[in-house]
Amino acid sequence: MNTDRPTRNSGRDGGPLPKKRQTPPTDDAPLLEPPYRFPVIRHGKRGSALSTRAAAIHLLTLWEQSAHTPMEQLIREYLQHCDLSTSDRGFLVELCYGSVRMRGTVQYLARAFMDRPFTEVSRTTRSAIALGIYQRTYLRTPDHAVVSETVDGWRQVKDPKIDSIDRSGYINAVLRNLCDGIEDVDEDLGDPRNAVRVLTGWARFGRLTLQGGDAGRIQRWSVQYGHPPELVRRWLERYPIEKVRLMLERDNKTPPLFIVLRQPRELKHQIRLLKKAGLEAKAAQGAPRILEVTGAGLIEKIPGYYSGDFWV
Repeated sequence: MNTDRPTRNSGRDGGPLPKKRQTPPTDDAPLLEPPYRFPVIRHGKRGSALSTRAAAIHLLTLWEQSAHTPMEQLIREYLQHCDLSTSDRGFLVELCYGSVRMRGTVQYLARAFMDRPFTEVSRTTRSAIALGIYQRTYLRTPDHAVVSETVDGWRQVKDPKIDSIDRSGYINAVLRNLCDGIEDVDEDLGDPRNAVRVLTGWARFGRLTLQGGDAGRIQRWSVQYGHPPELVRRWLERYPIEKVRLMLERDNKTPPLFIVLRQPRELKHQIRLLKKAGLEAKAAQGAPRILEVTGAGLIEKIPGYYSGDFWV
């Protein structure tokens, strides 16, 4: 959940920057004002399309290098120019949003498996490491895909000027150490010092030792549940301990996406359109005009969005 980054909020004279009037972009207008070094659209060798993981590494690098560009905007710009299947779009969104949302925990875990500070490697390299850690920890991606596909993705998007030294072996070693040192646990571990909470249980690490007892609860829960320490502290000051634990768990769950059709008679037709687009949908119980949609990625990709066939 920790997505805080520095912002550029002062002018050359030290005063605040003047507010820009927001105007909706047209189809022909660029959606970004790039403050970063790399273009949003990247291709692999000989002009081939990037793999989904390579695209995620590229977008995570841009997101970190940029001072203020939202990840949603980067993804939208990328998907407008790249032909990805519905499943790949959803996977790309999950990789990018998930890595940003759990950034604090991912970086904490990275320090346990790296022989140097996380910030001492290039942005592209640490984006690849963070992506691999997120996949294995929170998505329970098989070890071979975490290592080989992530390393291959880094090779596709590395910057020759910044990544002049081949770091593929280093990324491989860090992610292999991670895969060898993690254990997926489905039962409730209570409040462990060596595990982080995932959607269906816990991920336990042999190299992880969090602070114990009441004194270490803020730091421990911050890492376990991926929330900023200051937020955990404020909640503990305001609510009972068990309620805070439930709040942290529920806050990490992705809420379902519901769309409300403008015309109830279009229900079956909308379900057919969604299925044709590779999306799953089912009618909400007791609500004939509401559909629950899964695997959508960006809302704009749902059929009927631009024609105003539904509300979100």
